[in-house]
Amino acid sequence: TRILRTGEQLKLGLQDLADMIGVDQSTLYRWRQGASSPRGMARSRLAQVVELLELLRRLFAGPDVARTWLHEATPKSLGGRDTPLDVLREGRIDRVLAVLNSLAAGG
Repeated sequence: TRILRTGEQLKLGLQDLADMIGVDQSTLYRWRQGASSPRGMARSRLAQVVELLELLRRLFAGPDVARTWLHEATPKSLGGRDTPLDVLREGRIDRVLAVLNSLAAGG
């Protein structure tokens, strides 16, 4: 799927994506194979991941720059210690989306 391809470009593993969505890796495999589809909270979280990946694509000049930001940046608005990827792995997509939306708005 597009999410998995984009995740690969950003050097996000299946476990990273599973953590962001709040599901097990095996669930991602089933979605990818069409054996099941996201429901409930997972569907909502998946929509947030799609939004996140779209914002990264729009804000950064290519996957290399977006990947560097995810893996190395320590924005003050995320506490100044954790990288965006650390925060995403904790399932806090909302916090990273807020930072990206602020950047998109020129903040």
